[in-house]
Amino acid sequence: MSSTVKRFGIGFGIACALGGASLVAPTAAYAAQPHCGDVINHDVKLTHNLKCAGSSSDGLEIGKDGVDINLNGHKIIGPESSYYGIDDGNGYDGVTVRNGTIKGFNYGVYGSSASRLHLSHLDINLKGANHDFGVQVYYGVNNRFDHVTVDNAAYAFYLYDQDGIRLTRSKATGNSSVSTYGIYGAYLAGKVDHVRASGANHGLYVYGQTPGFTISNGTFNNAGYTGIFVSNSTPLSQYRYTLTDNTANSAGSYGFYANYDVRGSGNTATGAGTKNYYNVPH
Repeated sequence: MSSTVKRFGIGFGIACALGGASLVAPTAAYAAQPHCGDVINHDVKLTHNLKCAGSSSDGLEIGKDGVDINLNGHKIIGPESSYYGIDDGNGYDGVTVRNGTIKGFNYGVYGSSASRLHLSHLDINLKGANHDFGVQVYYGVNNRFDHVTVDNAAYAFYLYDQDGIRLTRSKATGNSSVSTYGIYGAYLAGKVDHVRASGANHGLYVYGQTPGFTISNGTFNNAGYTGIFVSNSTPLSQYRYTLTDNTANSAGSYGFYANYDVRGSGNTATGAGTKNYYNVPH
């Protein structure tokens, strides 16, 4: 689990002199294959699956700004208990996690006070009980998540107090229509674009004041309650949420719901149990 103190690695620069004149930069080098629970202070590239089922530890813990974790098509496989696949709970910035699968953890990727976190081309497969968190981040700036799939989560994407968030080309699958959220967000500034979250209780649920948050080109069908729910608490926020060209068909209660009017156009809903649109333009 996250410790409360950052761990700092030491970097070593290498230069080679050729012909007594020019200096040639070395090619990028990755650290050796990590072990379960390792603190990552250097770029790593997996050469085989990282099997942590018996480790009683996180998969990997971030220990330095700017590290690149390239899963290289491989998997980090967890112990199916209260651990993180990737733990950036100490708030290191500029971290990249990409190109592979994280499965069997309570939290796929966790970040607190981490900025410029980039998640790309990841499959996060949880335990299948709809109790867990795929991506959970707090208090971040300019975090970017693209081509991320989260399966069987209570909260596929849990985003809290994010400035400049970009969640694009991603999806939540395997949701229960009773108690799950495709996207759960609070106090967000940024955008969600081309995201799918069908079958959850709420496809997308957001609340809190925002200087500007856009939800566009999303598909949030077959929601147990609402495809998109905007809980804007006062009329003063009515022009700060924008919903454009989203689809929310066959919701149990509302296709689109907002406490107060929001901006937007091109939203489509049919077959809602109560009402297709409430304070949301179409």
